[in-house]
Amino acid sequence: MIFLPLNSPPSAVILPEDFEHPFLNDSKQLTERQRQELKPFIEERALSFGVSFVDEKEVDQLNVLQASIAAMHRAVKQLNPLPEFIIVDGNKFKPYRDVPHQTIVKGDAKYLSICLLYTSPSPRDS
Repeated sequence: MIFLPLNSPPSAVILPEDFEHPFLNDSKQLTERQRQELKPFIEERALSFGVSFVDEKEVDQLNVLQASIAAMHRAVKQLNPLPEFIIVDGNKFKPYRDVPHQTIVKGDAKYLSICLLYTSPSPRDS
């Protein structure tokens, strides 16, 4: 299973079914310290993850929403194996290949893995 936030940077992660952590609920409630503590925890336990970025040129060419969706697709493309189902934090997404998907408004408060993406590894954190 994979979960994606409609924000920057778009991220994708596949987690083991038994994944849990006491900090996780709504990602917007996490402190920066908690996010930094979760990063290695996620990195060590994720089965696969991908991160993508959107630059100004792409936004100017496509618009913010379409550029974000394109970046989500690039993040999913990095996953190995390809997920069986995609859950998106937000209300907009375009199908990726033949993988079924569902959009969920405020999904990071409802699904652990969406919350995780807001703390997941990204090149800008390095």
